Amino acid sequence: MEPTNREIGAALRDILKERGITQAALGEALEINQSSVSKLVRGEFPFDAARLKSLSVALGISRNRLEADLRRIIADRPLSMRVSGSMQESTAPRGVPMLAPVAAGSANHSAEIDAPRSTLPITTHAVGDENAFALEVVGDSMSPLLDEGDIVVCSPRAAWNDGDPCYIEMRDRSDTIKAVYRLGDGRVELRPLNARRHRPRIESDDQDTGRIARIVRVVGRYTPLNGRHR
Repeated sequence: MEPTNREIGAALRDILKERGITQAALGEALEINQSSVSKLVRGEFPFDAARLKSLSVALGISRNRLEADLRRIIADRPLSMRVSGSMQESTAPRGVPMLAPVAAGSANHSAEIDAPRSTLPITTHAVGDENAFALEVVGDSMSPLLDEGDIVVCSPRAAWNDGDPCYIEMRDRSDTIKAVYRLGDGRVELRPLNARRHRPRIESDDQDTGRIARIVRVVGRYTPLNGRHR
């Protein structure tokens, strides 16, 4: 049975410990941010040939040595842990994690964006994406579609089309919620809907944009009461 991405990620974490390499140092060597490193060791990225090659260069070892070390660590794990763990992950329903609030105005830095604060009573299976997450909207740049206080579910797996509301994480760890448009020249336009109070467009190329996740559900909403949000 071929190892899963999650098993490989866990083995990679052990290799880093064996060699005294921090995840921050690995991120610098791979030229990726801490969020991406965390996803890597959690097995949320595929370990294809190109990724294994870049990892071996970053670790200063041959690709053959890296693959041998990964196989050794995975093989040394108790079979019961490997089988029961993968079965539990694939069958047990998992609630969508609620992360930090995100501004729908100017991009802000959210150092704790990957730290779940609670769990919604909606499973990731129901959303169709095991990596789905939820956020609270801050600000009114996406009004009237999204208002401040709305709880939205975002899916990194879902394909997005021009004009779709999305969560965007920049490579500098700032993030925002905007309608996204492809400009056809390697850039994307991040456009607020409430143009009367916010800049009508923010352009970002693929060097700046780290992650785009389409908003697939609004699961909680503050409703006006006598003209005010409650």
